[in-house]
Amino acid sequence: MAADVFIAVVLVLVLRFVFWVAAQFLRMRREQEEAVRTCARPHSHGC
Repeated sequence: MAADVFIAVVLVLVLRFVFWVAAQFLRMRREQEEAVRTCARPHSHGC
């Protein structure tokens, strides 16, 4: 029984970590796209 609880806890921790990494990755990509858009805009002061 304790093994089942341990496996469940590990699964939850792994899922939380995966979701956190995915959120960081998506935020980083969005910031990069916004930076590229800002750079491409005329009258911008470069990157």
